[in-house]
Amino acid sequence: MRLYLDTSALVKLYVEEEGSATVREAMARADTVATTVIAYVEACAAFARRRREGRLSRGDYRRTIQDLESDWDHYLLLEVTSELIRRAADLTAIYLFAPMMPCIWHQRRYCRNASKNQFSLPAGIRIFQPAQSVKG
Repeated sequence: MRLYLDTSALVKLYVEEEGSATVREAMARADTVATTVIAYVEACAAFARRRREGRLSRGDYRRTIQDLESDWDHYLLLEVTSELIRRAADLTAIYLFAPMMPCIWHQRRYCRNASKNQFSLPAGIRIFQPAQSVKG
């Protein structure tokens, strides 16, 4: 399966917080893990914020940045394009019906019936919620 990690899910791989175990479980099952190129900056900013707030020691902060750096080339990096931004914005409407974290990334789009504001996901796409375990 292909797994897409937004920045909030990516951060959960490097700092322990609610949902970290779910992200690790999903990642262990993934053949491909994708994220956007901008997630690097966003994750570094999240780590820096935790350092400023005292939630990461100096050593833990350095180690976290080093871990992200060493893992970075192993992710499928998606360029942020206008089309990707539009698709991501459309996907936010799914949050109205099923909060997702993280979501499975597929090359196929979800289907939208704009007149009824209904959304359906293509076969093979599953939504994981933090309280759920990852099961096939």
